[in-house]
Amino acid sequence: MQSIVKLRSLLLLALGAALGTTAYAQPGDDANPFKKVGPSVPKPVNPFQPLPGQNPTSENDLAARAQRAKAALEKNFPSIRATNAIERERTDPPPYRTWTDTDGHRIDARLAGVFAGIANLVTASGQTFRAPLSRLSKQDQAYLDSVREAASVKRRRSLSPADPQTTSVTQLETLGAAIDQMRRQVGYPFAFTVDRAGKPLLSWRVHLLRHVGGAELYSLFRRDEPWDSPHNLQLLPFMPSMYESTGSTAGPGKTKFLAVRGPRSVITVAKASLGSRGRTEIKRVRADDITDGLENTALVVEVPDEQAIEWTRPDDWDYSQPDMIQQLLSAHPAGFYSVLADGSVAFISNQNAIDTLKRLFDRADGRTLDLKWPKYD
Repeated sequence: MQSIVKLRSLLLLALGAALGTTAYAQPGDDANPFKKVGPSVPKPVNPFQPLPGQNPTSENDLAARAQRAKAALEKNFPSIRATNAIERERTDPPPYRTWTDTDGHRIDARLAGVFAGIANLVTASGQTFRAPLSRLSKQDQAYLDSVREAASVKRRRSLSPADPQTTSVTQLETLGAAIDQMRRQVGYPFAFTVDRAGKPLLSWRVHLLRHVGGAELYSLFRRDEPWDSPHNLQLLPFMPSMYESTGSTAGPGKTKFLAVRGPRSVITVAKASLGSRGRTEIKRVRADDITDGLENTALVVEVPDEQAIEWTRPDDWDYSQPDMIQQLLSAHPAGFYSVLADGSVAFISNQNAIDTLKRLFDRADGRTLDLKWPKYD
């Protein structure tokens, strides 16, 4: 019986093929009565579906992630500036000296601060003494006056006398604090990274991010691609505010904060050398390499608008090139801003000679730096 049923089905299929129609299984067969019997038709493939194993990021998704990462990074900026100020105070505390009151009592201590007419003094053993200013000797009073004047000069050094209300001091202070934080971790940054062929890829401004809480934004870059690859160009609009200049007309994604480059500059191109153990080493510049003093060496300068570049571009300001220093002096009416190697910000007067400024950009020329500072009303 089964052989008869199968034979009948085969005959029906043959008849359907001969007539150009579709044959269906008969009731009682071991098949779905509503299922076509015959050659199967492959399901059309969507040509726009991603290949297996791929999960591309759309432009909109990348932009959203970059915006969130930038916002998260910039929340860290106030604490970065505060930390830098504390660290600088620790590394350069006031000296110990002998203090004398009006009754002739003496104590060896350093000044910890002055508040509400009281001088707080700390001894080498850590004991704290409070002395009314009115009870201190004339020599001590003169010393306190000199400390106040030095602090005032230091504050004024970071301000342009021509446009104190429209400056980029806060951004520069954040940038200086960020570089100083990296310096304490691993050393000063290299100017840029390169691929296997030695072609520059991304600027130090990108690699600085991961040392100051910007790991999320940093991770969005394809670091084996150049700054102007189609992917990396999508991240150009998300420049952190520490690279922005107040009042700049340079355009979106461009920064006027460029590293000083040239003979014996602090931020340099990475070069391999043979180490003491016979291994290849790539050494960063560290604080000990700046023999002229951190406070006497420029790290970053704010250039004129026409010299601004994309913040991810592996390029900077080379003081050894002709007329570069002269052009820099036109960044502001009275001079230019600079981040020094200790993380502080200074406004450099255009009354300084070109030769003097060259010594500011050289970390180890061994010559005394005697800068002229701007005059304030």
